[in-house]
Amino acid sequence: MENHMMQNLIIPSDLMEEILSRLPVKSLLRFRCVSKSWFMLINSTFFVHKHVNNQKNNKNNLRLMLPSKNVIILDCERFDDDEIQIKYPLLHKPKVWGSCNGLLCVINDENTICIWNPATRKCNILPNTCLEDLPKNWYTVYGFGYSEIVRDYEVIEIISFDEKTQNQHVDVRIRPSEVAIYSLRSKLWRRIQDIPYKIRNKMGVLVNGALHWQATQSSAGSLYSCELVIAFDIAGEKFREVPQPCFQKENLQGVNVAMLEGKLCAVYDYGYKPNVELWVMNNYGARESWIKLYKIKEK
Repeated sequence: MENHMMQNLIIPSDLMEEILSRLPVKSLLRFRCVSKSWFMLINSTFFVHKHVNNQKNNKNNLRLMLPSKNVIILDCERFDDDEIQIKYPLLHKPKVWGSCNGLLCVINDENTICIWNPATRKCNILPNTCLEDLPKNWYTVYGFGYSEIVRDYEVIEIISFDEKTQNQHVDVRIRPSEVAIYSLRSKLWRRIQDIPYKIRNKMGVLVNGALHWQATQSSAGSLYSCELVIAFDIAGEKFREVPQPCFQKENLQGVNVAMLEGKLCAVYDYGYKPNVELWVMNNYGARESWIKLYKIKEK
């Protein structure tokens, strides 16, 4: 009787989808072998998007990824010795330049770029960038993010030029930075409009569908005038300056941007001694919503 009831038990497809979307990636990789329909469901874009959102909201399933010689994954609930070490998919000094929804943007010193999923070990090598014919003294920064509006991942490459570069035709003090973006949907690089900023050599920070960097404004007659925070909106593919708080400008050595609990943060450094202010923007885009969270100063 019990076996007969089990045979007639049919779980509705929408309920099964909901159950599967709440499982860890390791389990889903095994369950793809259950049937062709499960394989197609688990690999579908819709299901991946739903699974990512469920995992974001699951506070009991937090993992910490530490880039090192290998990528180290720790369970934030336990922090025991049960760590997982995963080798990078690229050789030659790979470096993580961004992370989003469990994906890492990894770039090595040969400028090979890949989007890597440490959970599935899948790696997508990007084609060569479209920025060419560059002078000797230049440096590159990257950003990697996702937009809910356009449902697309993008890699942003920004090339800024060193002020020591000598060129009889171009004054690098006013030479804009060159920008290219790669869409994972179209699988193409595109050159977009240059920007009048020098970007600090750090990865972009993803907050509210935009990538953020600390930057300096380049203008004729002066080198690197003021410290700025700029943002690149992934959906609109436009750069803009982010309003900053009313911080102390005297003795300012630099600005760093970060993300704390989904909010944009700015860290203002006032010298080699411990003298730091941490500000948080509670209402994104509103200057008046900045609050000073911490101040660390040597007594």
